Amino acid sequence: MAKRRNVGLVLNVFGKPAHAEDIGVEPRGPADDRPARIVDMSDHELWNAVASTCLLCGKALRRRKQDTNEDVFPLWLQELFDITDEDLGLIGGEHFVKYKDLLVPACQRCNTRDMSIVENRISRAVKQGFDEFSRLSYSDVLLWAAKIFYGLLHFEVRPRHKKTKKRLPPTQPVDVIRMARFLLLLLQGFRKRVNVIGPEKPASILRFRLKHGGPRKLNFDFKDSTVWPQMLSMRMGDIGLIAVFDDGGAFEDYWLRSYAETVGDHALHPLQFGEITARALYFGLQKALCFNYNLLEGRDELALLLTRPTVEDGVAPDEQRLATLLNECTGLSLFDADAGRCRTLLCRSEGQFNDMEFTPGEYPLGVTVPIGKNTR
Repeated sequence: MAKRRNVGLVLNVFGKPAHAEDIGVEPRGPADDRPARIVDMSDHELWNAVASTCLLCGKALRRRKQDTNEDVFPLWLQELFDITDEDLGLIGGEHFVKYKDLLVPACQRCNTRDMSIVENRISRAVKQGFDEFSRLSYSDVLLWAAKIFYGLLHFEVRPRHKKTKKRLPPTQPVDVIRMARFLLLLLQGFRKRVNVIGPEKPASILRFRLKHGGPRKLNFDFKDSTVWPQMLSMRMGDIGLIAVFDDGGAFEDYWLRSYAETVGDHALHPLQFGEITARALYFGLQKALCFNYNLLEGRDELALLLTRPTVEDGVAPDEQRLATLLNECTGLSLFDADAGRCRTLLCRSEGQFNDMEFTPGEYPLGVTVPIGKNTR
């Protein structure tokens, strides 16, 4: 029997304890150079490579039967919330695709073995509800969210017919793939142990307890932003997930300083979760973080040595811009013209949590609603 090994993400933030977990995958054999090739390739070379190779390990899929079609949104999630035939709006809002047709190339091993181990844990947790989902490790949630986010980028840059697998015209230019290089390195955590070492963690992961009920479709919503900030927001029954990639945990720190104490463990109305999504996007627009990193690789391990991220100024604070984002994420007008700023649904004027009444079935389906000019 092959020796079990550790895979996944191991977070080593300076001054904080590391976290690791044993997923229990057998060694793959000889070392591969997938991470090194990701770093060395030009944007165009990477764009060409992802067209006919496994999105995870980079194995060439020369014959149609070698490509097992990885679902960007897993089938269990589509079936759980009855969204298989629902449309998702792609970047810019001009193209729509059904969830069941969001497929990207994957080899047999990565699809049915390496990625399925984390996928199975996520599936069990989502089906059991928020309490179980909140117990999942940072590693599992980040890997799963990053896989969905990268899968969508891959699909838009290199789309193909779901049956013939012939290439289709891209909906996004080649330089979009550049933004996903670091995520693609993190995704190697499905295949080997990835040690992320640096002064900050690579992403903000926030989980919220939500009010829910009514038709299954109304209990799911997905939004993302692919320029800056790179993030996704997903509502799954009583679970709300926001992942902001490559931000050094900045939005998570902001949330802890501003609203976390007031919100506590209260169940949020879906509109309140929509407000948090808008505030995450607005917060990220104001500054962009850029990680520089060195890469060290062995057969079963990969080390990403991060430097402290450099900060680039983004858009200036603008309450009208925030109001626009809030409207796109909630459908409500929250700008107070007299005060010159936006109101919040999260707390009352006296500072207490705003426990909004929720009527199951009345919250509209929002799977095709974009959250900004350059976002889905």
